[in-house]
Amino acid sequence: MAMTWVGDYYAVIPCRELAFLMAQDTNWSAPKNPMELAMKYPACVDAGGNVTDELVAVNAHFQFGNPQGIGAAFKPTFGMGLWLCTFLHTIAVEIYLALTPVEAERLRRISYHKQLAAGLPNPGSAGTTVQGWGDAGEWQVPGKKAGGEVEGVE
Repeated sequence: MAMTWVGDYYAVIPCRELAFLMAQDTNWSAPKNPMELAMKYPACVDAGGNVTDELVAVNAHFQFGNPQGIGAAFKPTFGMGLWLCTFLHTIAVEIYLALTPVEAERLRRISYHKQLAAGLPNPGSAGTTVQGWGDAGEWQVPGKKAGGEVEGVE
């Protein structure tokens, strides 16, 4: 929506995508009116009336009945959305785990038991734990006896 307010913002869209947006049926390569595509985007139609593989600039304008403009208005926001999702799914999860140490310990125990059941050589320390960072101490397996057995695990 913000791209519409700019007014003179253009996004690059493939001609086949524009043909799809103008299609009336599932035949994505044939617009409902080839002349409409040729009139709006002359580079998209060759002399034989076929849709080309060219890229054209489309004005980002969010208005009803203009699917090309709506698509152009949404395209630039996907890059920002990628960074936002990356932040939420990595950094925010780490912040959550740091703020909830009991939950972090519970998840670490579950992970340890799953690694132990899978027969991994060094369960509880796969090299991706905090004990490899900064001044964090080595994580001790809760309930581990001197012989190496863990209470509650068969």
